[in-house]
Amino acid sequence: MTAPTAIRRAYRETTPFQEATMSTQPAPAPPHTAIAAYRHPDLADVLLCAEHGKNWEGMIPMTSAEVPFGTFCGWGTDDDMTVCGRALHKKRSGR
Repeated sequence: MTAPTAIRRAYRETTPFQEATMSTQPAPAPPHTAIAAYRHPDLADVLLCAEHGKNWEGMIPMTSAEVPFGTFCGWGTDDDMTVCGRALHKKRSGR
């Protein structure tokens, strides 16, 4: 079992999933449009992009300023055949 698979399994055991439902109504505007990523409250290294993290209950929203530099979305399927891997980086500050 790979590390990402083990992380996802542990994540699923600790976090309930909210199934997305189809609707003909326009989607409501998110309460905080500056959300860049979501962090799991118990598994600090698990970050999901805004697209994949919004359906998980209990996730902590993060702004782009809070996201560590050089991180990626950890979402993927159990067999690791489909992985998001979207970069969640912020621009590096000038030194």
